[in-house]
Amino acid sequence: MKTLPRIAVLAMLCLFSCKAPQYTIGMNEQDFVKHNRVNVVEQAEHYSIYKKTNYPFGTAPVTRFFYFVDGRMVRMDSGERVPDFIIEHRSR
Repeated sequence: MKTLPRIAVLAMLCLFSCKAPQYTIGMNEQDFVKHNRVNVVEQAEHYSIYKKTNYPFGTAPVTRFFYFVDGRMVRMDSGERVPDFIIEHRSR
C-alpha cells in the first residue's frame, strides 16, 4: 500500500515540473529574457528581435520570433512565410 502514495507523488512532480511558455504581447523585454532561453537576432537602440526554437518530442522543431519596440513586446510570429504556390504570369 505504500507504493500508491509514492506513485501519486511522482505523478504530481512530473505534472508540475512541466514549464509553459511565459510570454504575452506587451510584456517587458527584461522579464521575457529572464524567463525564456532565447537568441538575439538583431538589436538596435529602439528595437530588438529574439529567436526561440522549441523541440517538441516526436515532432519537427518550432521556431518563433519575438519583436520588441522600446522594451515592450509588440509582435511574435514564425518568421517569413514561404508561399505554397508560385504562379508565373507569361505573355504570349
